[in-house]
Amino acid sequence: MPGSAAPHLSGCFESSVPGLYFTGSLAAATFGPVMRFVAGTAYAADRITRHTLRTARPR
Repeated sequence: MPGSAAPHLSGCFESSVPGLYFTGSLAAATFGPVMRFVAGTAYAADRITRHTLRTARPR
């Protein structure tokens, strides 16, 4: 959101720093006000989990 101090997030809640994710009120500027509440946690957790599993490097 222009003029906001909130981080700019990708569709997977990832910030411009790879591997750094934000949820809750910090994600509300990108994903809407529902992210401020518990109702948004299942959606955020699913997106972050799927993204980290796709981008994880094998050990």
